[in-house]
Amino acid sequence: MKKVLGLLAIVGFVACNNADKEAAEKAAADSVANAAKVDSLAKVAKADSLTKAVADTTKKMVDTAANKMMPAPAEKK
Repeated sequence: MKKVLGLLAIVGFVACNNADKEAAEKAAADSVANAAKVDSLAKVAKADSLTKAVADTTKKMVDTAANKMMPAPAEKK
């Protein structure tokens, strides 16, 4: 009986360690996946801000060029 209980204890210990190992591996994989998602979102946000900055700069350049080409009319007295 002691041998059977000892064997069951060893099997339970191995099964428990295996489950812990699998849980740790899954947690690590989930962590890597979440880091990849965050990185991807950061890249999208950076691209959006760069696109907005380019659009704003382009608009300013066009406005400046238009003002130099066609100055505002002089006020009438």
